[in-house]
Amino acid sequence: MDRGNVSRWCTFFQEGRVNLSDSPRSGRPTTAAIPQKVRGIEAAILNDRRVHLFGPMKKFLAGKRFETDVEVKSAVRRWLHSNQTDFYEQGILKLVTRWEKCVEKVGDYVEK
Repeated sequence: MDRGNVSRWCTFFQEGRVNLSDSPRSGRPTTAAIPQKVRGIEAAILNDRRVHLFGPMKKFLAGKRFETDVEVKSAVRRWLHSNQTDFYEQGILKLVTRWEKCVEKVGDYVEK
């Protein structure tokens, strides 16, 4: 936990808070882990093994062998630093349309 969070929690306890559990919040309830949605995502992944979290990094690492976790981390860092800023900008901009589709479909969205 970073220093800011520690400071925030110290303030909470000084103000009388006595536990670490989350307090109820206003707004829309969390729906991300509804079993039906989890099963749907698992089914989509099982039906299409081409679903990748980070395709370009996978291509970069393909065929490479690593002896230690340190070597893997070093290779990933090299890949991250080798990309131009527009690579990351394009990925972030794609999030907007993906988010809009997800909202339109009330969370029932898997990109193919």
